[in-house]
Amino acid sequence: MNKILRTPLTWIALASVLLISIATIPVAESVAQIPLDDTEVYCLTRNAYYEAKGDSQMSQIAVTHVVLNRLNDPKFPKTACEVVYQKNHSESKSTVCQFSWYCDKRMMGRVVDPVVWEESYKAVEKALNIYYRKGVDVTEGSTFYHANYVNPRWNQLEKVTTIGSHVYYKVNEECLNNQKACLPKSRSRS
Repeated sequence: MNKILRTPLTWIALASVLLISIATIPVAESVAQIPLDDTEVYCLTRNAYYEAKGDSQMSQIAVTHVVLNRLNDPKFPKTACEVVYQKNHSESKSTVCQFSWYCDKRMMGRVVDPVVWEESYKAVEKALNIYYRKGVDVTEGSTFYHANYVNPRWNQLEKVTTIGSHVYYKVNEECLNNQKACLPKSRSRS
């Protein structure tokens, strides 16, 4: 064997090259691509921050999954930012935001706590990974939610679960004709 190959530094160098080569091989979990760009991840992070900061990571994941579910629903806009910033005009001609923080002028331009922002960003990353790469939706298809201290009377929606301080709902065609089909279920998570 060549003298150079017998020295420990040579073996360390060769091992490093081998490890770097192995690290660049895609793993099976990474097969599914996340179809969102950095701007959309930023919008999701803003929404998770303002909608569920102070709640658990699971709550921020759930808020993010609602936006992702809306992306798959033809009744909603087609980008994460458009979903987050969507406004509707009610019959009274007032503007209604899909996510209340966006219409709250006090929130706009507000200084963000960098530690809490980082927590929200990590929650969004985790939400994207489990939604797109593992096929898991913690809200079970929900496209609506509200804080647990309000009662919007969404008669045509089926209550799915409670996660953190939010109650999650999805559209159920049976609810449109039969309210008993959509009596609340007693599932809840933190």
